[in-house]
Amino acid sequence: REDGTVRIQVEGVVGARGEPPAFHSMLAYTLFSSGEVHLEGAVEPKKEGLPPLPRFGLELRMPGGYDQLSWLGRGPHECYSDRKESGKLGLYAGTVEEQFVPYIKPQENGNKSEVRWAA
Repeated sequence: REDGTVRIQVEGVVGARGEPPAFHSMLAYTLFSSGEVHLEGAVEPKKEGLPPLPRFGLELRMPGGYDQLSWLGRGPHECYSDRKESGKLGLYAGTVEEQFVPYIKPQENGNKSEVRWAA
């Protein structure tokens, strides 16, 4: 683009191995000269009457030197879909290490719900 940004949009289908595709997916990455990356994602069912489905999510891995996190979403504690009502929508910040929750059984940690943006 003339403003120095680059946009990459990837469209595809998602489904279980051996089954017909169940979803149309779209991911769009916009890269700015400042180093910011904006990510948009969407998943739409391709057919009616799908059974209960697992979650859909994205994982973004960052270099080890990135140790601060701020987000606009539910917080300040971890918020999962089954307990997100305990989190209040707001602007929060902390270290990446502070997002760890020492669950007895290892699982996901520090999940954030209804995040509008994160830095």
